[in-house]
Amino acid sequence: MTANREKYLDLRYAELSNLLRTLLPVDQTTASHWEALRKIFSEAADLAKNMRIAPSTYVFASDYDIGGPLSLDDSVKFKIIDQATAQHLRSSDLMKATPDGRVGQKLCVIHPGLVRKGQNDGREIVLVKPTILCKFDHHLGRRRKIKQATVESGEQKGKGGGRASSPPASILGQELVEI
Repeated sequence: MTANREKYLDLRYAELSNLLRTLLPVDQTTASHWEALRKIFSEAADLAKNMRIAPSTYVFASDYDIGGPLSLDDSVKFKIIDQATAQHLRSSDLMKATPDGRVGQKLCVIHPGLVRKGQNDGREIVLVKPTILCKFDHHLGRRRKIKQATVESGEQKGKGGGRASSPPASILGQELVEI
């Protein structure tokens, strides 16, 4: 059985490598690239086999509501890409919502989500969140980190044009005394 599987994988690998030889630039057709491709191909085949024989069921998520409104809660369910900037939504991004909770519109699915459904209880576990492209109603704001001055051996670091100045005595733990 293992010999048949290896023969089958070798045949599929040969087909894929011949196809890629026509698509890839000449400098990317070295032996090391093919060995890396062979490893990826083998791991993908093993994963596909394990998914087929597992008692769980694997499905692609299908509840995207493309064209519908994007709400604040959707940032938990999806990986979101901003259409205006082509950047992933970060946890530090500030979104302005309308009174009904809308922040934008879902445009399309970039990558579907993968869900594992259990055999007995039917519980779903999201393995990969879906990635969707969205158009936001308002420009996304970014939270800014507040830079704090740190004290090392009597000098203050931070913004200051490269000049070190002496910090107030209270920062160094000394008491201020009026003279």
